[in-house]
Amino acid sequence: MSNKWAKALLIVVLTWVVLMSCQSILQSEQVNVLPHLLGIGSWVEERNESLAHPSAELAELEVESQNGSVTLIGSDDVDEITIEARYRAQASSQASANKKLEQMSTDISAEGNRLVIRAVFSSTKMHESISYTVTLPSALLVQAKTSNGSLEATDLSGAVTLNTSNGRITVTSEQGPKELIARTSNGSITVKAAPESGCYNLRTSNGSVRIELPEELGINLSAKTSNGSINLGSGNWSFEGGRISKNQVDAKRGNGELELIITTSNGSITLQD
Repeated sequence: MSNKWAKALLIVVLTWVVLMSCQSILQSEQVNVLPHLLGIGSWVEERNESLAHPSAELAELEVESQNGSVTLIGSDDVDEITIEARYRAQASSQASANKKLEQMSTDISAEGNRLVIRAVFSSTKMHESISYTVTLPSALLVQAKTSNGSLEATDLSGAVTLNTSNGRITVTSEQGPKELIARTSNGSITVKAAPESGCYNLRTSNGSVRIELPEELGINLSAKTSNGSINLGSGNWSFEGGRISKNQVDAKRGNGELELIITTSNGSITLQD
């Protein structure tokens, strides 16, 4: 073997050894030390907090965060709203990261029958995230917003509005929600729900949309994608007075109890029964 090929093989072997070593460190509890070993000078610290607020006289809930996920879990057996908050801060040292964590909190304010849960960040707002898992009465009207994270809603039966600027949206419910607005600028939308009527408006600028609804539910459908396919699944669809093409479908199934509007600029649209 020539010296040229021997050197090339040695480089490949050394690279593999370094990558395996880094993976081992990442999977261990030394993840906070790794940036320092590499000379990056970055430290990550986290803390958790549990909060609660009575829900007896509430009709509406709003949750707002940045750079973090929001998970909403509906229940018919709760008399308060419980919040599990996870704070995460990154800085050049452990002391700086902990200082940022001390400044991060959750503001809970009641305005009449409306409760607002809002993430509060440090003065810099750099390299920080706050994620929430919120358990609430199923029938509350809910609005949730985050700027860099996923949104998930489970077993909510009231009206639900979900907005994220960069993340996926997932909605699952065996009853409802009766109204749904879901918006993301870069992520997929997945819905498995059982409304009796109402309006669902789903929009993403870069991602697929998949929705599963009861087979017996009537639907007035308007679906549009600028770069992707549209699959209506099974069912007796009527296109009279509507439109059907590769990228746009206006159609009706049954009596059209649910108004369903789906828009994506880069992704497929799939309906399942």
